[in-house]
Amino acid sequence: MYGDEETGTPPEELYSKFDAENATKMCDTIHEFVKKLIVQ
Repeated sequence: MYGDEETGTPPEELYSKFDAENATKMCDTIHEFVKKLIVQ
């Protein structure tokens, strides 16, 4: 997630705030699932 090295495009031009918030929510969901698996 450091941009596109081939074109030199920085990450802020590839990903929006919405993208970042959505990715964070998905990671939180996965984290909760994994915690439940570990506790079992």
